Amino acid sequence: MSDNGERRLRRSRGRRWPTNACDLSSDDFESPELGRQWQWHANHEPHWFSLGARPRPLRLFARPVLNGDLADTPNLLLQKLPARAFTVTTTVELAGHGERAGLVVMGKSHAALAVQRSLGQQLLTLSINNARLRGACPGGRAAPGR
Repeated sequence: MSDNGERRLRRSRGRRWPTNACDLSSDDFESPELGRQWQWHANHEPHWFSLGARPRPLRLFARPVLNGDLADTPNLLLQKLPARAFTVTTTVELAGHGERAGLVVMGKSHAALAVQRSLGQQLLTLSINNARLRGACPGGRAAPGR
């Protein structure tokens, strides 16, 4: 994008290509590989995820947050923001006590909205630069199937 928000095009052998070569923002994870819009926060390990281990295609395996800081955690699966304003829809399933999963906005500063299973209930957690605010999900549990 240029400074005034217009998309710039790159020329290559007579063709015009968007500078953002990957305009994908939605993914049902039905391909045997992650789409090009996804990137890991660091060099990934194959045991961090599976695209076929369950009926729902993408499974991210729980890993510890290094040093208590998301910025130092390599196993974050990220996507560049598709627009200044957008809507995200996802499904989160937690298997065990203490697991936490959700959405992260990562940059120089970062924020995470996550669900965490603790003491028989699911807690909704908002973290901004690793400072956590917590609250119980309505009814003490997430919506069915989530």
